[in-house]
This record gives sequence, structure tokens and C-alpha cells, in this order.
Amino acid sequence: MPKHHKKTLFYLFLLPFLVWGLSITMPLNAAENTDAQTPSTSTAIESATDPETQPVSITEVAAVEQEVFEARVIEVLEERERTQSDGRVSRQQRLELIGLDGNWKDKNFEFNGIGNIDVVSSNVYKIGDRVLVQRVDDPSGAGDVFYIIEFVRRWPMLVLFLIFFVAAIIVGKTRGFRSMVSLTISAAFILYIILPLIIRGYPPLPIAIAGTVMIFTLMTYLTEGWSRKSHLASLSMLITMILVGLLAWLFTSWTRLTGTAQEETMFIIGKTARAIDFTGLLLSGILLGTMGAVDDIIIGQIEAVAQIYEANPKLHPIKVGRMSMEVGIAHMGAMTNTLFLAYASASLPLLMLFTIRQAPFVTFSQIINNEQLATEIVRTLVGSIGLVLAVPISTYLAARYLKKKTALEEA
Repeated sequence: MPKHHKKTLFYLFLLPFLVWGLSITMPLNAAENTDAQTPSTSTAIESATDPETQPVSITEVAAVEQEVFEARVIEVLEERERTQSDGRVSRQQRLELIGLDGNWKDKNFEFNGIGNIDVVSSNVYKIGDRVLVQRVDDPSGAGDVFYIIEFVRRWPMLVLFLIFFVAAIIVGKTRGFRSMVSLTISAAFILYIILPLIIRGYPPLPIAIAGTVMIFTLMTYLTEGWSRKSHLASLSMLITMILVGLLAWLFTSWTRLTGTAQEETMFIIGKTARAIDFTGLLLSGILLGTMGAVDDIIIGQIEAVAQIYEANPKLHPIKVGRMSMEVGIAHMGAMTNTLFLAYASASLPLLMLFTIRQAPFVTFSQIINNEQLATEIVRTLVGSIGLVLAVPISTYLAARYLKKKTALEEA
């Protein structure tokens, strides 16, 4: 069968699965969007900084009418500095803002962030800053109360993405453009297929394994083309992710990780029609993170074997395997360190527990048994084991089956 016919058949085979996944998620988004205006926990915390209103609980805030809209700071009305016992200086502000959209467009209002309670995550604003504001009805009947939630950050992030996109196209040319397409598909696959299926109650482990393998397969065929190397890479990823998935399931169960240690989990509790399996969500995150590191190992090992065969087609597969394993071992060490640094960089405040050693985190046992830290340890170790497994799996398959291709070409 001609190569272009095989490629067409592959995409036709894949299309029904994509359409099916998208179709089952469409009613999900519509049906479960009724709680989209539920306020965040940060709102309840920040309400304590307003001396004019009585602090309310998260439950009380959730029960009142509220809306979120964009606004711009037009004047700093008052500013105070507070020095904490640890020497940290925080700045509190009372601001005048003007609404930019929604019911408060072109209307002025005040935000009062001055009070006796210090908020660790409080920001400092200046004239011209665009921010997200949440308006709630004061339960005491005093009228509208406004809270600044976050800066509007989309424009800097858009510029950064455009720089990344242009750099990838200039350096990678056609392959760089394909990588951008595959990145877009990967993000869409996670947001519109994997996560909605987990929310709907499907078993998270097989969903995560199938999803990561399909993402990798799409990325590989888009960037590397339809070839035996792409087939072997997809098969290597499938075997690796099955082993990593089983390992992740075993040790998340054994260490009794619930998946609710991160602060983000409280924002999605009660937002869906079904109870969310947070342990399954944790497993999916481990598999996705592992795939992001393993894909480079697999592609690199298969390419190394191909290059060795191209240099000397008469080499025995065992010899080729040994030579490419040396490359893989060096690559594996670097990627394991990269994986650790990636997780560590996202958990620096957590890792400070090792050095601060204040109650309740005084001893090594107390620190290591903290669920949030234990989660990062399991995530890092499972991902590193996945890297280790990917090297021999991809090397063996490439050394075994790329040899056949070379023999046919010589004939």
C-alpha cells in the first residue's frame, strides 16, 4: 500500500475517536457551568482586610449575588505599609477603579484593602493597571463590596507565546510549525477529552494511559512523519506508559495519597455534577508529566539506532543496542535531573520545610510524611523510573525492527 494511503487510513481511523470525545464533552460544559460565578477562597480571605465590612465565611460569600469583571486602576487613594514580625514589609491600598466590561463598564468604584489583617499574597497596584474585580452583595446589607482578584495577565502571556511561536518556526522551519500544531492538539486533547472524561466518572488510569499515548502518537506523526520510526516510538510509549501507570497506581495507593493536598483542589470541589476522583486526577497528572519527559528519550533513542544502522548497516542488532544504550544512559541522567528540577522549581516553598524546621515540621519523619511533599516525591520518582524504562524498551524495539528495514533496502 502506498505511504500516503496508509497515512490517510490512519487519520480516518483516528477521527471518529476525536469526534466522539468532543461530542460527549459539549453537554458537559453547558450543564455544569451554572457554578461558574462561585467566588474563590482568596475572596473570603481578602474580605477580612476591609474594616468597613464584617468578615464573612466562604459559605456566606458563596450564597450572595456576585459578578467578575475587568477594571483599571485610576487613582491610589490611600496607602499604608505594615512591618511584620519577620521583617517583611507589606503594602495595603485603597484604590479607585473604573469598570471596563459587564454591568460596571465606565462606572467608578472603590476597593478598600486597608485593614488590620495582613494577606500574604496581597499585590501592589499602580495607576493604569488592569485587574479582575469581584463584586458581591454585602450580607450585612451595606451595598456592593469589591475585591481585586488578580492582575489581567493575558497580554504579556500572548506576547511570550508569539515569541516562542516565531522562534520555533525560524529555527525548526517546517518541523517547528508541526510542533506548534501538535502542541495545540495536545492542549485541546487534555482540556476537551481527558479531563471531561475523568469528570464524567470514567476510570482515570486507563483514560490517562490512552490519552497520553494518543497525544504522543499525534505529536510523533505530525513532527516525524509516517515512518517505521514513528510506529516504533508509539509502541515504545504505549509499553512505557502502561508500566508507569501501574507503578503510579500502586504507590499512590500504598502511600495513601488522596490528590487533595494542593490548594487548587478546593476550588473545584462541588463544581461538577459528579464527585471528582482526585486520586485519579493525580495519576493523570503523573502520567502527563512523565510523557513530557519520556517522549524525548524515546525519539532520541530510536533516532540514535537509525543513525548507527545508516552508518553501518551490517552491525548486529545486539551491537547496535549496546552502542545506542550508551547514548541513552547519558541522556537518561540528564533528563532525570531535568525532571527533578522541573518539579522542585514548582515546589520551592514546600522544600523550604527541610531547612526551616519549625513545628509541625521539625523532624525528617514529620516533613517526609506531609502529603503535599510525599506527592511530589512519588511524582518525581515514578517519572524518573519511566525515563529509565523508556531507554531499554525503545532501544530494543528500534534495534530489533529497524534492522529489517535496512535489510530490505539493501535487497
